[in-house]
Amino acid sequence: MDSTSVAMILSILFVCFHFLKLFLNLSSSKSTKLPPGPKPVPIFGNIFELGEKPHRSFANLSKIHGPLISLKLGSVTTIVVSSSDVAKDMFLKNDQVLANRTIPDSVRAGNH
Repeated sequence: MDSTSVAMILSILFVCFHFLKLFLNLSSSKSTKLPPGPKPVPIFGNIFELGEKPHRSFANLSKIHGPLISLKLGSVTTIVVSSSDVAKDMFLKNDQVLANRTIPDSVRAGNH
C-alpha cells in the first residue's frame, strides 16, 4: 500500500468515527429533560447564534424560549438563566444539585 491509500483509509475512518460519535451524542441527549432552546448545528452547536453581542442575543432568545434556555456551545450543553427571579429560585431550592456539578477541564487548567 502506498502512502496515499493509507491516508485515504485513515481519513475515512476519522470521518466515520466522528459521525458515529455525533450520532451517539444526539441520541443520548434526547433522553435528558432540558429547557427549550434553539436547535443546534452539528459540531458547532448554537455558537453562531450568539453573534458579536451575546447579551443581546441572550435577550432575544429569552423572548422566544423563556427565562431558561438550553444551548449547545460546541459539544458542551449550557443552561442560560435570563431572569433574576428564576436564578434566585434555582439557588434557593436546587443549591445541592448545582453544587454537585462537574468542574470543566478549562477551569482546572487555569488553576494549574
